[in-house]
Amino acid sequence: MQGAVTENAEAPGRDKAKLPTRSKYRNTIVELDGIKWKSEKQARRYQELKMLKKAGKLSNLRWEVTHQLIVNGIGITSYRVDFEYLDDDGLKVMEDVKPTFKTENSEKAYKQTGAYKMFSIKKRLMAAIYGIDVIEV
Repeated sequence: MQGAVTENAEAPGRDKAKLPTRSKYRNTIVELDGIKWKSEKQARRYQELKMLKKAGKLSNLRWEVTHQLIVNGIGITSYRVDFEYLDDDGLKVMEDVKPTFKTENSEKAYKQTGAYKMFSIKKRLMAAIYGIDVIEV
């Protein structure tokens, strides 16, 4: 996999050396339908949702939708949900694709990371502010 290019400021004797970056969770970036997905699992979920849309089971499928999280008129942060759509009852559904783990220990370790803890806070804020439970897929 070819990563994005970044400047390496610590390389002595080099002027703006270009080095590939590594994905944070070692996932493989996948391009499907001209869209770059953060993981193979996210691309597969997109295909599943696309098929459900074609079958009339959901509508208004969108991805990488950013929501502002505002409490008492104060902007706290923003949250970008992986997928958002209306189910066949017209209810808004939001999904966030999370990694699959081979062992309980690796899942437990992942849930202790700052990234997962931040997701957990934003997920609770989405429920508190908008009344929408983000589904982990």
